[in-house]
Amino acid sequence: MVSISAQQPNRQITGVADHNMKIIVSISVQQPNRQITGVADHNMKIMVSISAQQPNRQITGVADHNMKIIVSISVQQPNRQITGVADHNMKIIVYLSPAA
Repeated sequence: MVSISAQQPNRQITGVADHNMKIIVSISVQQPNRQITGVADHNMKIMVSISAQQPNRQITGVADHNMKIIVSISVQQPNRQITGVADHNMKIIVYLSPAA
């Protein structure tokens, strides 16, 4: 009930585990165009931070148990730069800054 380090394809898990060997401290998931780091609950749901890198889009922020971004988003597309807070549907609800 102290520590665990699991290595799986595209996933590195390190942290403290409880009696059921559920990770309750940290997780680092590496997938194509996505890097997830943060604290996970007993269901291995990320609930701290996410950083997703996709073509012309950079997403950083806090995610809830459904991995929905709920803090910030930065979208870079041709002739458009979007920064702001996004809701669970990834809709920008704070700030839009189009390129000049």
